[in-house]
Order: sequence, then C-alpha cells, then structure tokens
Amino acid sequence: MPVKRNVVLTHIAEMNGVEFLSWVATVTTIGVFLAGWRMCVQVRRQCSTQNVIYFPFLACWLNCVFWLKYGILLGDPAMICVNVIGILFQVLYMFIYYHYASDELKAEIVRNCLLCFLLAFLVLGYVRSLVEDWDTAVSHLGLVCAFFTVMMYGAPLSDVRRVVRTRSTESLPLPLCIFSFLASAEWSIYGYFINSQAVEVANGLGAFVAALQLGLFLVYPSRTHYDLSTSSPPV
Repeated sequence: MPVKRNVVLTHIAEMNGVEFLSWVATVTTIGVFLAGWRMCVQVRRQCSTQNVIYFPFLACWLNCVFWLKYGILLGDPAMICVNVIGILFQVLYMFIYYHYASDELKAEIVRNCLLCFLLAFLVLGYVRSLVEDWDTAVSHLGLVCAFFTVMMYGAPLSDVRRVVRTRSTESLPLPLCIFSFLASAEWSIYGYFINSQAVEVANGLGAFVAALQLGLFLVYPSRTHYDLSTSSPPV
C-alpha cells in the first residue's frame, strides 16, 4: 500500500512539473509575441510603414491558428491559451500596420490576408472533414505546424548575409533571439513529456535555429545596442 501511494505521489509531482513548464513556456512565448509591438511603435512614430514589413505578422497568425487547432485536438489548455493570445496580438498588429499603410499597400495587405484565410480554411477543412481518424489528423496537422514553427523561429536568419558581410550583428535582435531560443527549448521539452513528436521536433528545430542566431553574436559582436524594430518578429 505505501508503495502504491508513493507511485501516485510521484505521478502527481511529475504532472505538476509538466504543467508548470507549460505555463513558463507560455509566458516566454508571449515575450516573443511582444516583439511585434516594437515594430508597431516604429510605424506609429514615423506615421508610415517604411522599412517595416507585415509578413511576420501574417506568418505568426497562421502559425498560431494551426497550433491552436492542434492544441484543441490534444485538449491541451496551455497550447490553446498561448495561441489564442498570439492570434489576438497579430490581429492587433495588422490593424495598426494597415492604418498607416499607403492605399496601394492596403490593397496588397487585403489580398495576402485573404490568401492566409484561404490557406487556413483549406488546412483546417482537410483536418476536419477529409481525415478519417484522430491519429492521422494530429499527425498531418503536426507536420504543418512544424513547417510554420521553423519559419517563425528562423525569420531573423534572413539577415545572415548582411551579418557576414558587415561582420556585425547589429541587424539581428538579440532579445528576440534569446526569447525564441528559450521558448522553443521549453516547448520542445514539454512536447517530450506529453509524448507529442510534432511539438518536440518542431520546437527542437526552432531551438537549433535560434541557437545558430545566438552563435552569430559570439562570432560577430554588435557595435551598437540592439533594437527589436530592426527585424521581424517570429510569430
């Protein structure tokens, strides 16, 4: 009887630890989402969208939509919560960006938003209607989530050529890279504990990409302070 009681207490302790990790990862990921606010501040300050792109907001929105559905399939409260928050942040950022965009850019934004809605509709419709069993739905949606997660965490790598050419990481946002590494590492560990290969592998790759970004700061130190507005947020 005492042995059985010890097993139960150990199981409860493990579950509490996993739950704690999930909410730590949630808070860290919100820190990643907040990177977009700095970009919106820049847009409002200059009353223009010049030198600020909106693609990261749309990519992050798609990423959060797919992970939200994945969290719903798993019945995971932390995944549902963090992705609802992420969706709301990206919608807010897009509204601010759209407000200050030129008429020509507004038309482009509308077209690309519709394309994103269509892509989300097709993927979620496929998962809901065309996949016969739950395991297949989770597996296929997990592949989609993994693709967008790697894109999200790898967004700052688009500046690698500039970093190598100038031998400086001024164009890379250090705080964002740190938060991206922590968030992806935490979610990868969480995925291991909940036995979700999609969460574990996707975020493991994200942590690897973020680690590469941090390694650039060791090889090519920045000459000035870092500014999140100089790079797109992962979404």
